[in-house]
Amino acid sequence: MTTRLKVSLNLPPRLLAGEKVLYFQPCVWAASGKSLPSYRVSLSLPLIQEMGLYVTDRRVLLPCWLLRLVRFEWAAWFGSQDKSADQDQIEEVSVGRNPLFGRYLQLVTYDPVKHWWRSRKARIRLFMKDPEPVCRLVTEALRPTAPSSEQDGPANGSQPIRSETNRTSSAAGSRR
Repeated sequence: MTTRLKVSLNLPPRLLAGEKVLYFQPCVWAASGKSLPSYRVSLSLPLIQEMGLYVTDRRVLLPCWLLRLVRFEWAAWFGSQDKSADQDQIEEVSVGRNPLFGRYLQLVTYDPVKHWWRSRKARIRLFMKDPEPVCRLVTEALRPTAPSSEQDGPANGSQPIRSETNRTSSAAGSRR
């Protein structure tokens, strides 16, 4: 799990250039991360420690504020071409229920770089009020996109060449 420590004075997390927020959840009640040999649990305690959730067009971002002064960030990225980067890549997403904390969003991630303190796979559970819309959004983002060149036309912006029958019918219509 790539975690970064930042001093922020309660500012929202910085997004990358051109990155768009698709979903924002102001409160995540609890989070757990299992990546053997480590297992972490974090609780939101107002004014002491608070967590939120951002889903962007590139990643899932979990900022955590300690005393509203120090911000920790954990991010898991949607598919990347660079499989050697030290970034957690989301492989699976699902929802579930825990008897103690309630409903959760589960992310299974993979870090291509091996670390001594964790395994490459991690299971992250984010306990929140309504995880289903987030699950649908992340599932959609994980789907491979088909090339859109067929729908959008040529890349140079010119119009596609029309067939002979289309030219004839448009010419006939303009003689009125």
